[in-house]
Amino acid sequence: MVSRTLDDLVDLALDHHGYVRAQDARGRGIAGSQLRRLAASGRLEHVAHGLYRVAFLPRNANDEYAEASLWASGRGVISHSSALALHQLCDVNPSRLHVTVPASYVPRRTGGELYRIWRRNLSAEDITTVDDIPVVTPARAVMDALSAGEDPGMLQQAIRTARSRGDITSAQAARLRRAVRASLAQSETDI
Repeated sequence: MVSRTLDDLVDLALDHHGYVRAQDARGRGIAGSQLRRLAASGRLEHVAHGLYRVAFLPRNANDEYAEASLWASGRGVISHSSALALHQLCDVNPSRLHVTVPASYVPRRTGGELYRIWRRNLSAEDITTVDDIPVVTPARAVMDALSAGEDPGMLQQAIRTARSRGDITSAQAARLRRAVRASLAQSETDI
């Protein structure tokens, strides 16, 4: 029984960087008590309320982003400077992971101190995936990071990288550059 349950959890986890949400496990008929027993035995790691990781599955560089997205009951989308980092657009290194959730969603999970939560209803055009992790598009990431006060030099680097890789169009790049320049001009007049 434990072996079959663990096999089901591994099957779920393989699509989510080794993570399993309790609600997804319930959908497969696996009770919360079974998850807790597997965590107590060391086969699962209890990551946050309702979120586990299969202990023996290998980790990769993007696991923290997958965890952040799943932490918000699977409603989180990596955004702002964290999206710039996940897209590998510039050398930004945010101190907390930025996650955008629907405006009406209020996470009640432990672990939120690791994340900067933004509430906004994103359109489907603003969301893509990187390594099967939901993340805002490069253009949306630049605009979000700009509104959050990210260093303009980082944003200019992100725009150049995104344009050179074809992640944004030349028209998008021009709009983003104008927005960054306008922000710089505004900050200079505020001094």
